[in-house]
Amino acid sequence: MAQAWLHKKIRSNSSSLPLCAFVFVLPTLFCQLVRLSLVGLKNCHLRVQLSTGHALSRQQQQRHQQQSLWFERESRSETKSYPRGAGGRNSRSLLSCCSASDVEMEQSPPLVSAGKPLLTLEAADAMASAAIAEAKSKKFKDISVFVLDASTRVLVSKTMLNCPPLIPELAHGKAGAAIGTHSSSRALKDKYVPDRTPQLLAMTTIGGNSNLPFCAVPGGVLIRDTSSNVLGAIGVSGASADEDEHCAIVGAQSVGCMTEPAKSALP
Repeated sequence: MAQAWLHKKIRSNSSSLPLCAFVFVLPTLFCQLVRLSLVGLKNCHLRVQLSTGHALSRQQQQRHQQQSLWFERESRSETKSYPRGAGGRNSRSLLSCCSASDVEMEQSPPLVSAGKPLLTLEAADAMASAAIAEAKSKKFKDISVFVLDASTRVLVSKTMLNCPPLIPELAHGKAGAAIGTHSSSRALKDKYVPDRTPQLLAMTTIGGNSNLPFCAVPGGVLIRDTSSNVLGAIGVSGASADEDEHCAIVGAQSVGCMTEPAKSALP
């Protein structure tokens, strides 16, 4: 249709020939330029992909070569004589059979570390027996003794025959208050009574809801070793408050432990 229009214009007026030719040729040239540009961009993108792929393959080849050289060097060094034991031939051979990632795992920090000293069942039993023996020797009222470890677990509980039913629970609460706060039950009483009694009552309620009896009355003693590590707590109830604390201190110190408080309030 455009060609017919162009021929008509040519026949009608030969002077308009350059303008008509320009109008007809310009769109065609524009379409050709656009097509060539798209083809060029596609070829450039393909070249970039090919060059990147070659670069990646070269990096992988270099990595494989480094690993091969490392294994070859380790295998050669394996033929040398090394002393047995740590760092000796056996450990050297083991390293030569491991990959680089395995060596990194060997150098990572251990998942399990050495723990703190624990209070043994035998020591807890000796403490309770010593506390009861002290109460008998001093002719105190019958007492109940609870010994807890650092995790608040009851290791030993002993109760003399004539103790009222609530006394063992009070002894457990005194020991729980000591181990739950890492201080003696006397120190808690002196710190919170009378000015901060509501806070002490809140602590007692929280302890009960956490299945840890809490009683801030003298008679709960914190137990430490000679390096000041917390080992547990001992709670005594049944006699007067000072007598309970005295028996608890004597029981803990009978196996060589340090106590808080360090001395009894009794003369």
